[in-house]
Amino acid sequence: LTHLLDAKRVGEILSFSTDTYCVPPEALEWGANEGTEGQVVFKHDFVARTSIDIWAFGQVAYETLVGKSLLPGINSEKEEMDPLKVILQWSDANVVEVRRRLELVGIVEPGIDLILQCLSPNEGARPQLDILLQHSCWSCC
Repeated sequence: LTHLLDAKRVGEILSFSTDTYCVPPEALEWGANEGTEGQVVFKHDFVARTSIDIWAFGQVAYETLVGKSLLPGINSEKEEMDPLKVILQWSDANVVEVRRRLELVGIVEPGIDLILQCLSPNEGARPQLDILLQHSCWSCC
């Protein structure tokens, strides 16, 4: 089934579609080859891991609850930016802005905490799936 869906198992090499913005920062880098220098590109030989799914969960949860894309206007300068540049440069400042937007639409603290953990710029700080499923947000409502 994973082959039919073009899904990858943890540990397999993962390739991304060039039209996706649901990708974590660690999957991107600055292009260094002729023709890509100064551009954001997907890493080659990127190994699938659960932190990618956790990031995607956080992004989808945010976009569902807020009703807007995670990426436009996230940068503090409020200027138009390439969405992949926003992701590559994702930082704690972006997380603060995500918190503000979730608060504006009335999301309660446990839900905010879960989404912020999933969207951490630090891949190692994102929760493992079992921790995500045991998070207090699931029992707060």
